[in-house]
Amino acid sequence: MLLRQLHDWNLTIPAAKELQNRLAYDVCRTGSVVEPCFIAGVDVSVQRFRGTGTAAVVILSYPALQLVEMQTVLGDIIFRMFPVC
Repeated sequence: MLLRQLHDWNLTIPAAKELQNRLAYDVCRTGSVVEPCFIAGVDVSVQRFRGTGTAAVVILSYPALQLVEMQTVLGDIIFRMFPVC
C-alpha cells in the first residue's frame, strides 16, 4: 500500500491546529455512505519515563477481513510542557 505524506509531524500546537482546520475541508460530509474497501486499526503505547513510544497500524480488506498490511514503529517521543489555557 502506497501512502503519501501530507505534512510534517513535528509541529507546534498553533501549527497543528491550523493543519487540522485545513485538512477538515477534505472531509466529505454529504452524499451517500459507500461500503468501505479497507478497515484500519491503530494503537499507540507510550513509555513516558523512557521517552519512547510504539505505534501499530493494521489494515484489513472489507468484508473479507484479510490482512492487507501491518506496520509498527518504535521511536523517541519528546514530551513538552505547555501552559494550561
